[in-house]
Amino acid sequence: MLTTKKDDATGITGLVTGKREMPDMRKLYPIFISGLLIILVLLFFWEMFFGGKVLCMRDMLFDFIPQHSFAGKVLQGGHLPFWNTYSGFGKPFLADPQTAAFYPPHIVFYLFSPVVALKFYCLIHLWITGVSMYALARHWRMDRAPALVSAISWMFGSWLMGSMEFANNFTSVTWMPIIILITAKITNTAFHPQSNIRTVQLLRLTALLALFLCMQYLTGYPEFVAYTCVICVAYILALCTYEKNLMAMTWAIFLFAGAGLLALLLASPQLFLGLEFLDHSERAVAVNPHFNEASLHPRHLLGFFLPFINGYPGYPDKYWAGTVYEFWLGTCYVGIVPLILACAAMLWLNIKQTDVGVRRYRFFSGFLCAVVLSGMIMAFGKHTPLYKILFDSVPGFNRFRFPSKFLLLVAFGISMLAGIGYQAIYAIREKQPKASSVRNILLLGGLGLWVLLLSGYIYAAHNPNVFKLLTNDQFPSSHLVYAAQLSDYRLALAFTLLGLLTAYGLARWETVWLDAMIVTIVFLNLFFVTRDIQPMLTADVLKPSSKSILKLMTEPNQYRVYSDYEEMQKYLYGVKDQKLLEWALTAGFGDSMLPWNLHYVWQGGQKLMRYKMLHLSLVITHTPAVEKLADLMSIRYIVSGAPLNRILWARAPRTLYVGERKTARPRVFLINRWIKMEGTNRILKTLLSDEFDPGIVAVVEPESNEATVPLPLHAPNHNKAGTGDTGKVTSLQDYPNRVDIQVSVTNRVLLVLNDAWYPGWKVLIDNAVQPLFRANFDFRGVFIEPGVHNVQFIYDPVLFYYGLWVSGATFIIIIMLLWGFAPKSRHGHDRAASIYSQ
Repeated sequence: MLTTKKDDATGITGLVTGKREMPDMRKLYPIFISGLLIILVLLFFWEMFFGGKVLCMRDMLFDFIPQHSFAGKVLQGGHLPFWNTYSGFGKPFLADPQTAAFYPPHIVFYLFSPVVALKFYCLIHLWITGVSMYALARHWRMDRAPALVSAISWMFGSWLMGSMEFANNFTSVTWMPIIILITAKITNTAFHPQSNIRTVQLLRLTALLALFLCMQYLTGYPEFVAYTCVICVAYILALCTYEKNLMAMTWAIFLFAGAGLLALLLASPQLFLGLEFLDHSERAVAVNPHFNEASLHPRHLLGFFLPFINGYPGYPDKYWAGTVYEFWLGTCYVGIVPLILACAAMLWLNIKQTDVGVRRYRFFSGFLCAVVLSGMIMAFGKHTPLYKILFDSVPGFNRFRFPSKFLLLVAFGISMLAGIGYQAIYAIREKQPKASSVRNILLLGGLGLWVLLLSGYIYAAHNPNVFKLLTNDQFPSSHLVYAAQLSDYRLALAFTLLGLLTAYGLARWETVWLDAMIVTIVFLNLFFVTRDIQPMLTADVLKPSSKSILKLMTEPNQYRVYSDYEEMQKYLYGVKDQKLLEWALTAGFGDSMLPWNLHYVWQGGQKLMRYKMLHLSLVITHTPAVEKLADLMSIRYIVSGAPLNRILWARAPRTLYVGERKTARPRVFLINRWIKMEGTNRILKTLLSDEFDPGIVAVVEPESNEATVPLPLHAPNHNKAGTGDTGKVTSLQDYPNRVDIQVSVTNRVLLVLNDAWYPGWKVLIDNAVQPLFRANFDFRGVFIEPGVHNVQFIYDPVLFYYGLWVSGATFIIIIMLLWGFAPKSRHGHDRAASIYSQ
């Protein structure tokens, strides 16, 4: 079932002799492997697929599922979700990369309930990345068992498991192995002599690469797209330099760049909207890299052997890694056996032959070691100068954060090295006396290592200070934690012994059953260690009721809701209390109010810059200025309760209260006094000043492409209300991408809609387009003459339609590249030049 190198070497006898042979069973192996990996995912998450439970992941629960629910509701109504009017003061929805609304697999959230969709979502992506990793390993000439070890250690390693709650991170990484695989195929094909077949193959591979790069970009996490591209380009340069083939390097780089360009053009609707959004978002400027919160320290390398030596996911006192503040940022556990096998990859340096096979594995070993080392140095963040240099000097790099995320490269490299090391033991086994030497090293050295580790365990069992020393005295004094660490150590000892014994057996005997045993041990190791990184609760947690909050609010479309808990979801990391999570969804953690159609002050995903400045002012400003700012933001309802730390860790009651602020300005109001002002800092300072009253006067900020700001009929006065009646707002209706307002006006007035100003919005008064101004720092304003009027604010971004045309034309080009060309002849195709693939 799991064959070795000897099995792969079987020829195609029937074609050579002309005799009728049994069907080539090797053609069934891709189907078999695909099915096997699906079964492993189902077993790994048995309770989710067969036990009525669901992975209860923090950001998935409080951000991504509400966003997908919102998108599905709008799409089912026959509209595109261009704009999210409920989050913050409103923000672009499709343009925000985090929503990833263009990403095709997200259709499961639009068609099924969140419970069913989440199951499909996890299964599909783990299967895709596992099959891709297996295919990449096979392309790099690994046999089936080594390739399976690489795939399983990658699929179920703690890095990928820890990242599952962050949909963008998780899905982006899913596509990395297949992109590297196609890049490797392009590079390999570039070594072939010139022929019609070669040209067609390169064109088709380039088109295929463009499709997968586009898919990875649409996941909404450009940072990991950049990491993937760096690995691919490094592979091309390293391999072609190693083979001293400048022509192949030129072709491969050119085609990779072409595929990248096609991918961007294919993703044009997301790209065009995303670039516009970037200019107005918090990522328009350099971000805080979080060196002190996400820089790996050398002592954290112990986590490769003892994955929970620095604690478990959660707060407080559950994770104590110092410069890494959460578990997912500092974990990179791929299993003990893969770690042992990865070390065995160095055996290729001991084999003296210079045939293409040995040269090939030496290259792969060296390249993957470089990937691991580079990822480690970058993950160390502030502890090495490289990350800081790149952050300061490389354009765009300062938009990324968390250095320890480079552990992605380490997890990938070690998983692949495990297969390479497995293959090295295969090769050594055929060569005497090297095989005897390796067996002696594994037997004596491995036994000595295990005895040393066992001695360490015995000492730690009698002296808890050992763990304090290993964790730089950050290990908390807790009997339960200490017992958990000893349990972790015992598990590591057991799998280390199994790994050494199986490696010894592998170096001595050639048997399918030994291969099957190694694959099983790798899976079980990760099953017992990483399966519970994400808590699993009953599916009811995804179906909380909002009635307890909604019934306390009147006119929810005219005012906004603020919750004292809006930014607190980070403290729910690793929580397994189902009732607590259901309460948190009702209390307004993250974007959890989005499906209820409440105008919520918190803005999920990437935030608009001006919103962030206003919200920060709301949080840090003291009364009475904060009350005025809350009035300006239309905050009428405040959800409050006991402090979260007492609810989480002191069993305080979870009763929620909804307070009402009568002074809040409605979302739409009329005002007859305004002043013209420019400069964000100046305007914000004016809004917070004691003299400014948002009920009397407004600040209008002219845009360069707008008409002149008209003069008010009454001179502006900060302290005195205007004479005469301004009129009244008779109705306000929210629709997808549109707001309809009816007003009756007696004098020239400024209508202020307390929703975010953003390019792409236009305003119509009685179906005639009028200039749209930015009012009170971040909101929309339009001037209205006396009379009864219908006012429509419509968001219809023209960049989206430009993007559709570009994407459609690019898709036609890709289809032509994939199926529009056919080689005239297959004669003269040099298959022997393919020395770095199956």
